[in-house]
Amino acid sequence: MTFILLTAFLSVSTYLFLKGQHTDLSYPIDTNKFNDYGSFIGGLFGSLSIYLLLITYFYSIQGNELTKIETFYQNLNSEINDASFEGEKGTDAYLAYDMNTQTKNVILDNLNVVVTSFATYLNYVSQNKIVSESDKKIYVTRIYLLFYSKVLWPLHETITKNGISFINKKHDDSLLVLPKFCDIGIKTIKYLRENEIAAASAFKDETIKKLRIIIDSAQHGDSSQTRHSIIG
Repeated sequence: MTFILLTAFLSVSTYLFLKGQHTDLSYPIDTNKFNDYGSFIGGLFGSLSIYLLLITYFYSIQGNELTKIETFYQNLNSEINDASFEGEKGTDAYLAYDMNTQTKNVILDNLNVVVTSFATYLNYVSQNKIVSESDKKIYVTRIYLLFYSKVLWPLHETITKNGISFINKKHDDSLLVLPKFCDIGIKTIKYLRENEIAAASAFKDETIKKLRIIIDSAQHGDSSQTRHSIIG
């Protein structure tokens, strides 16, 4: 497009310059007019050079931002893979994890890292002023899908069943970690349904309801009634 506009502009400019000029070589050259035209063309190409440099600089910055965002995504994936429980790693560790276990483990610590990183990376991408809206949507979707498939579903069953009793016992940082997990889980399900990446279902509606109950329990301390609501 830039090349087409430049060609058209030069053609019109040259036509206007030549209009009314003598083609007989015996006539003297109008040096002032040639100087003006040369200055005009020089200024035009100078401006074009600056424009192209700015465009190149912008795309370079945008490329660096996309590289940084991709690194964030890979870091989040690595943090998920760092989860460990009874000899299992990553998503398999989440699947094997039972909140009622008496085995000492660091799943909750790992989950705290994961949900904090998820919120940080997602906010960075969503608020980014450099990358295009289409690239934003791609990465926001990838991050949500990563959490959905590798964190939410492997852990949602044990957390929705046992999360409130965990919070009541004030187990380490569960009062903070589990509500964050539930909040991100709700946002993840809603986003993927709205974008037709995950199907709407009664099961997901019920999961959202259970996650909300845990959030409310952590905020208001209404444990006995909410725990009965989940199990019943």
